[in-house]
Amino acid sequence: MKFRLRPLWLSLSFLAAGCDARPSGTDALLEAIGRSSVAGVAKALDEGADPNRRNWDGVLPLAAVARARSVAITELLISRHADPNAKESGASPLYFAVLFECEACAEVIADHGGKFAADSGQVAFLKRSISPDRIQSLTRYMDLR
Repeated sequence: MKFRLRPLWLSLSFLAAGCDARPSGTDALLEAIGRSSVAGVAKALDEGADPNRRNWDGVLPLAAVARARSVAITELLISRHADPNAKESGASPLYFAVLFECEACAEVIADHGGKFAADSGQVAFLKRSISPDRIQSLTRYMDLR
């Protein structure tokens, strides 16, 4: 019984100190992206989440949305000033859109000035990862020398 009361006591202490266990800012934004929730992303942005701020692990919202393959959220983030050329681990959101084979996301990013950027190791990984039947349509977004 004593063990169960301790976490409750700690939780109440954090609440009394003004701490909130709910995700906020970038974490709430990335959580909504992970759920592919357009309404959740809009709410996080309306509440002040920065579409260009990385989370604790260095993940950018626009790169995360390419992983989630959500065109609607890609458009929403760009309309809210997400930088289509921001880098995550040296790679641009366009790289992640191509890697995760979201051609529609890649098109939105490219249409808003996004450039393909990746180091040689990332490009080699990309070449091995994209399915052979998709490589032809996706190469227009990159230079695979």
